[in-house]
Amino acid sequence: MPPSSGSEGNSSPRKLSPFVFWAQTQSKISLRISLRDVSTPVINATKDGMEFFAHGVGANEGRNEYYFKFVFFKSVNPNVHVSTKQMGIEIMIDKEESEWW
Repeated sequence: MPPSSGSEGNSSPRKLSPFVFWAQTQSKISLRISLRDVSTPVINATKDGMEFFAHGVGANEGRNEYYFKFVFFKSVNPNVHVSTKQMGIEIMIDKEESEWW
């Protein structure tokens, strides 16, 4: 769960949505989150959805908080594989049933 952003008057960074690129095969979902210099991403995956929070540099200038949450069309395996790279984060997700969505 992302930390609270606090009051409007404090100087904490704004929470934004990163660019997320989605691809899939019959058995897997691949997500690429376009953020540079990511520190300590928090990824909570369930069989029904996923929540993401991290600090990083995205399309906007400077370092910001990034957050998104979504619901999957069908069930997935919540044990996701995460790879943090210089130009972003890659997440591989196995579908519970091998079929096209």
